[in-house]
Amino acid sequence: MKLNTKPKFTETTHEGAPAARMTPEQALRRSVMSCLLWEREFYEDGEDIAGRIERLCGEVPPFLVSNLAREARSSGLRHVPLLLLCGLIKRGNGALVAETIEQAIQRADELTELLAIYWRKGKTPQVLSLGTYSPTEERR
Repeated sequence: MKLNTKPKFTETTHEGAPAARMTPEQALRRSVMSCLLWEREFYEDGEDIAGRIERLCGEVPPFLVSNLAREARSSGLRHVPLLLLCGLIKRGNGALVAETIEQAIQRADELTELLAIYWRKGKTPQVLSLGTYSPTEERR
């Protein structure tokens, strides 16, 4: 019986060294809690980090994304929780989203920052079609 066996790593770091495999939840937590969003780091561009966080939000259950957004905000991070909120908004579940927004947004200007992050890739607001309306039309 061999006790000391060499682990077989299939993942690598940015330098090419062997690395242990992480679950999507672990990878999301590592990316969120160790970055300043959209700022270049030694190995990665900030845009790459934001893209990875967005991708991982879709792979992790919504309640974990919600918990991580709250934890990141309570740790003093401002923009990463907003990016997590955008990932949560895209997945739906209105009650969880509303509760998370209430707890993660602590300043008035963060609502506009949330909208800016949500629409930064050309997103447009969804308008309910309730019929046609013309501003010149008389109200009856």
